[in-house]
Amino acid sequence: MKSVPKRIFDFLASLKLAVILLVAFAILLSWATILESKTSTENVQRLIYQTRWFDFLLFVLGVNVFCAAMSRFPWKKRHTGFVITHLGILIILAGSMVTRKYGIEGQLILQEGQTSDSILINETVLSVKVPRMNVQVEYDPWFLNRPIPEGKEIRYPVGETGIVCYVERYLLNPQPIQRVTGGGTPGNPAIQLGLHQAGMNETSTGPWLIARDPAQNTMNLGQMAQVQFRRVESPAELEAALAPPTSESTQTVGQVLLHQADGTIVQTLLLEDLLKEPKKFEWNQKQYTVTNKEFLPRASIQDGQLINRESGAFNPAIRFTLEGPEGTEEHLAFSEFPDFGSIHGKANPSGLSARLIYPNASSSASTNLVTLLETPDGQLHYRATNTAGGFLTGTIQIGKPFQTTWPQVMLSVQQYIPDAQVTEEIIDQGLGAAGPHNNPALQVRVEHQGQSVTRYVSYDNPVTLLAGDEPCVIEFGRKRHPLGFAIHLIDFQAPRYPGTNRPAKFQSLVKVIDPQNQVEEETLIYMNNPLGYNQFLVYQSSYIEGKNGMPDTSIFSVARAPGTPIIYVGSTVLCLGMVIMFISRRKAPTVLPPQSIPPQEA
Repeated sequence: MKSVPKRIFDFLASLKLAVILLVAFAILLSWATILESKTSTENVQRLIYQTRWFDFLLFVLGVNVFCAAMSRFPWKKRHTGFVITHLGILIILAGSMVTRKYGIEGQLILQEGQTSDSILINETVLSVKVPRMNVQVEYDPWFLNRPIPEGKEIRYPVGETGIVCYVERYLLNPQPIQRVTGGGTPGNPAIQLGLHQAGMNETSTGPWLIARDPAQNTMNLGQMAQVQFRRVESPAELEAALAPPTSESTQTVGQVLLHQADGTIVQTLLLEDLLKEPKKFEWNQKQYTVTNKEFLPRASIQDGQLINRESGAFNPAIRFTLEGPEGTEEHLAFSEFPDFGSIHGKANPSGLSARLIYPNASSSASTNLVTLLETPDGQLHYRATNTAGGFLTGTIQIGKPFQTTWPQVMLSVQQYIPDAQVTEEIIDQGLGAAGPHNNPALQVRVEHQGQSVTRYVSYDNPVTLLAGDEPCVIEFGRKRHPLGFAIHLIDFQAPRYPGTNRPAKFQSLVKVIDPQNQVEEETLIYMNNPLGYNQFLVYQSSYIEGKNGMPDTSIFSVARAPGTPIIYVGSTVLCLGMVIMFISRRKAPTVLPPQSIPPQEA
């Protein structure tokens, strides 16, 4: 009888184990493909391809190949091709394991003019940063693969700062449920829309529109129409907003409103007067001077510069300075994009922001548009236009439909809250829900000096929490890996096929900056022409075209695969072994059946 080690060796070298492994890999890869189509690539990488048990299966496959080769030992000449073929497979597996262990694969996203010396890699970390204490700690989020027990939480002390971060919930597929109630900030109105169609008795309940939330003050109905909701601060602004449609004009009518962070109007300046000479005013017993620098009827941003496109869309903007005791500030205000200047501008020491009210900008009848307006006394008004030149205005009564100039469609305001506050409850829909699953979230609580604050932190979207008097930045997402050099995106190019809007190709002109090696050179990255530097390969993978004058964004895939040369060697050895096996079979002598062998002569 065979000994136990011999039986174990025979099983490891057997064709039976090889078939079991191949069937297991086939089932596993099929499942991974289906799971990736239903969820996301990041989720499949974390659940399957980057796990230790997947590495174990690859190791067992290598053991099977090695034992199968050793089972023929001592090898004879006819085994040459067989042994070399198995050696090639082992070398390929070894190269793959080297890349899996020491390789790096990530993503680099740059806007034109931006520079970065690190990439986002497919490794999830939980990071807590305390900027004023110069402390940053990273934690391994083990709860991604093991659920947090009900009623439990994970405690993460942040170094010696006295700050503690608790992870209370992990949500694989979060779905927010929004609730709008009163008792919030005064002057932040909210309305819930109702949609009425001819021939139907029921009213379709629409979303909530929040006047002071740029992400939630507009409802788009595709190419059909758009509904906007905003607050006006004065009778003059209301009159301008309700003005009938006019042809586009370059007359300098309109107003510049200076307001505080809560929306309180501090000063109203007539645009026509401001363009003639600087205007002075007093606020908080301080003297201020407003000086116009540039007014552009068709403003756009190109290469980071504000320009006026003579053939561009009507988009009034003004750039001016505000001089006061705090110094001189630069302000930029767009009529069509009221929040653009505040989002992209610098912090203002005076605490004042600017709005440009330009009647002609909102009076174009080139789209199906309904603008809903709230006045400080709580009255609601509407203004409706359509592409045929239709125009309607009126006062809104809660629950009562009003005409929109759109055929067979009316709107209503079902609920109105003048001092809205928005709260969100997030539920986890899990893997069973439809749609992508690449935006998980954490519910975290930060404690410091007896005070605590709780927030949801979504994937790759850091938040700043104030724990006691100490601001903390919580980030849950992909880990940043240094490149050892920097990449600066000079220009992104996507030329079109003649007569179409389809890009013929897309490419990025970048500059590689490596101060340590005194390297600073430009190169062009496009499909099948990656940048190779410092053992990294940078591929052009995708892009995002800038809109409304914003710069383009280029997306690169970055990889370092130290096992690639080993895989190339293994592939060469494998092919050599197969060729030798093929030649050996053709040269093998033909053995005749016993009955065909002629009898030997006596």
